[in-house]
Amino acid sequence: MPAKSRQRAWQKKMVSQGRCMICGKSQGRVSGLCALHYRKHLIRMRRMKGCEPWIPGRRGRPPVGRTSQTLARLKKQLREMGYRINSNRRKK
Repeated sequence: MPAKSRQRAWQKKMVSQGRCMICGKSQGRVSGLCALHYRKHLIRMRRMKGCEPWIPGRRGRPPVGRTSQTLARLKKQLREMGYRINSNRRKK
């Protein structure tokens, strides 16, 4: 039987209690993480895979279930991250 580290034992204990394995806050709907750490995990995985977020006005299918308010918030977040967003497509 391999030796368990104290960190891993603590993480398992938190997950079994329904709490985030990183900070101890209540768990989200998926995985053993709270909403904040799950979001950070998704962003980290996208960076590792080389994926870019969907940007309005560019090619690609928009994420399912987006409303106009959510799109406005997404555009604002993307501008803060340094992405240039053009609402008009380039004319050929």
